[in-house]
Amino acid sequence: MTTEEDKEFLLEQANELKEILDIMPGDIGTLNSLVFTYLQLGETDEAADYAMELRTTLTAMGDTEQLDALAKAYLELAPDNVVFQELAQVDAAPAITPQPVKETPAPVEIAYELPEEPAAPEPIAEEKVPTIIQQSQPLDQPVENFSTDETPSLPNHFDFGMPDISLDELSMQLNHELELGEFLKRENVITDEACDVAVEQLINSSGDGSVATCLTLVTELNKLEHMNMQRVYGVLSQKTNTPFIKVSQFDIPDELTELFSLKTAKRLGIVPFSQMGREYMVATLNPIDETLQNTLENYLKTKIHFYLTSADEVEHYYDNLM
Repeated sequence: MTTEEDKEFLLEQANELKEILDIMPGDIGTLNSLVFTYLQLGETDEAADYAMELRTTLTAMGDTEQLDALAKAYLELAPDNVVFQELAQVDAAPAITPQPVKETPAPVEIAYELPEEPAAPEPIAEEKVPTIIQQSQPLDQPVENFSTDETPSLPNHFDFGMPDISLDELSMQLNHELELGEFLKRENVITDEACDVAVEQLINSSGDGSVATCLTLVTELNKLEHMNMQRVYGVLSQKTNTPFIKVSQFDIPDELTELFSLKTAKRLGIVPFSQMGREYMVATLNPIDETLQNTLENYLKTKIHFYLTSADEVEHYYDNLM
């Protein structure tokens, strides 16, 4: 249930997203975030309005697959909404209005010489493009066995290279969590003392790599008395332009749970909670950690949309799984 404090936070987020939309009309990520924000507020009519605007943009792009995937994600939060039910069934191009047939005069025979037949071009080696793994192997194993059956290539700007570090190794490194602490101090969200205590607890928690512990600074800050976590999440969301969501409001399928090993995913503080066509939506506790984001995308070989969630949400999610 959304508390009054949560509602105030979500309303502020909605206003910020609207300002972004004024600057970038039709932006898919912003429209999608507005739909999720208003769904969490329980304002389904407002959410449906932005969903229809998103439909117009995606239909113009011919991307009905992503539209269908998004609509199904919206239906998880508002299963009775007629607009989302309609959007989820959009899987074909809009009908073309037939034009009246004009009478054409009889063709005139024209004598012409056939051009010389051009030489056959040399065969070009077919480039093999990996498909997105629908059910990935456990995290500690390399991704393999890509299919090459007429899979559309990924966007040219999205160049996947081999990660410099595995997710399992990354989950035991704390430097990006220390950077998050410095970021929060610069924004006057936490004090030096609170940061020092949280970092010390984080280092102690990381001592045993065999234990499935959430190794994030936000988790340790959440344990401190008198810590205003709503302000922590609010500043992180605003300053990084990362929408805040509650993963507990989603019915997360097994195939997303199995993307990574549970121990490593919990240590990283991430929760894959939905899928848009070939792309994933992942909740995180550290939206400034670009190394984590890039490594996840390299591992899954696809685009990931990141969202901010709370330490309580992550802990509750993995407690139910383990």
